Amino acid sequence: MNVQLNDSGVPILRQKTFVQKVKTFLLWTILVIMTLAAALLVYLCLAGASEMAALTTLKKVSDHPYYTMEYENFDYSDLLTEECDSNDAVIKFYKSKFFKGISGVFPGGYENDYVTNGSYAFSSRTSTYSQVRGRVYNSYDKPILMVIAKPENGYKSWNLIDMGDVGLLSGQSIDQWYNNAFQTIAATYCVSEGINTEFFGVSLISCPVAECDETSKVNITPFLACRLLLDRVATVDSAIDLLNDYDIDFSCGSYHFFISDKNGECAIIEYIDGKMSVTNR
Repeated sequence: MNVQLNDSGVPILRQKTFVQKVKTFLLWTILVIMTLAAALLVYLCLAGASEMAALTTLKKVSDHPYYTMEYENFDYSDLLTEECDSNDAVIKFYKSKFFKGISGVFPGGYENDYVTNGSYAFSSRTSTYSQVRGRVYNSYDKPILMVIAKPENGYKSWNLIDMGDVGLLSGQSIDQWYNNAFQTIAATYCVSEGINTEFFGVSLISCPVAECDETSKVNITPFLACRLLLDRVATVDSAIDLLNDYDIDFSCGSYHFFISDKNGECAIIEYIDGKMSVTNR
């Protein structure tokens, strides 16, 4: 290395120009940002491996639009203790779970102005005595998401979610909305229709009024109740027992449950004057 000396033999120190200082600052800034981004990616892969893996399976299968996604090895026991009273609260829970106190700077969450357009569900035996279950959505241009779900401890199930229930507006698609990944993941806990490998099925149907008295039981949304039913039960009787263990919060809208099983049993579960009412077929 060549060092210039003055007449007294002392090295001459050259000061950086303003442009050089700016370049150095920018280089260090870029390095810090890249390091933070890499650390964030590693954190997401470790803290939300199941969620990240699920998002990679999201695909459009028709122009309705209709999408599918596979979501495996998930656990939501901590979500139950939060007693979220709406789908928006579920989305915010996942944001805070991954990003702690800085979750507000990331996309996700919505103001729910969704209005149902009516739908119906049915369960029947065919001429060969096999079971058939169906659901008709009058969601028009709002996307439908089919989630093939397999929790850590529970039955595998096929779930239908009207993405209007998690804030997707008319004319939007999940592809355009993909940066709001928390809505896509939270949709798994906002189920309105599904059937599991034991051929137990549940449909959430809107109705004029639904009221559930608040007790000391854990408080959950009707959508999350569908998630629990699909994961944990195989018969109509066990479904009724499970719902008896929870208070259903209808702040997000009034609904009743239509449930059926492989034995041909069906029931409509309503919440009238604060109490659960069961009508069996």
